[in-house]
Amino acid sequence: MVTGDHKVIAIETCKQLGMGHNIQGPEALPLLDADGNNPPNMLQDFGNTIIPADGFGQVMPEHKFLIVETLRQANFRVGMTGDGVNDAPALKRADVGIAVAGSTDAARAAADIVLTHDGLSVVADAIIVAREVFCRLKVCHNPPAVAPVAFVALCSGLTQRVLVPELHHVSRGRHSS
Repeated sequence: MVTGDHKVIAIETCKQLGMGHNIQGPEALPLLDADGNNPPNMLQDFGNTIIPADGFGQVMPEHKFLIVETLRQANFRVGMTGDGVNDAPALKRADVGIAVAGSTDAARAAADIVLTHDGLSVVADAIIVAREVFCRLKVCHNPPAVAPVAFVALCSGLTQRVLVPELHHVSRGRHSS
């Protein structure tokens, strides 16, 4: 979990959701350089702070982007939800960017998927359905690895309208890196 809200709020949210207790503030997080470039050696320099964390509070928009980037460099598949202009860069960089209902135009444009109803439970439901679909296709040898791909495939196809009508796929030609 990554939020711009105060670290105390992040700690309480993680506690209520059973997401762990290792909540970090922005102090040890990377920043873009003066030219707006990622810091060199991000994974080596910041991976030991970012990877084991259960969440982050009081972060700036560039922190969100750089957390997503560091996790991607560590070969994690990253999903990001957001609703504001400040979330747009991280939504775009994530493997699956999800704009929640009521998002700004910038967040919706940056996202792969736009939720049209309140709540995030549809995301969990879609992942479960995607895993089931791929298991039926006999590729369920490693569900955690295929679930994000299945989730996006599910949301971008005809099954989206039948199984998860709350999701709206935004087609914009995602890059593979």
